[in-house]
Amino acid sequence: MKDLETNVDSPKLGFALFSSLHLHEKDPQDKKVIICDEKLKKIFEGKDRDGFLEIAKLIGPHFL
Repeated sequence: MKDLETNVDSPKLGFALFSSLHLHEKDPQDKKVIICDEKLKKIFEGKDRDGFLEIAKLIGPHFL
């Protein structure tokens, strides 16, 4: 992934995050669900899988 600026606004971060997530394995039954590897589990509260909407909710509080 391209180097990001130190101070990034919400839309730029969201685009970078979701672009990266699209490279991960998705649930074959529901393409909106990411199957988390060990690195993603650390970020997404230890969940084995998470949907794009839930991920957006997790990062939302970091942008006040």
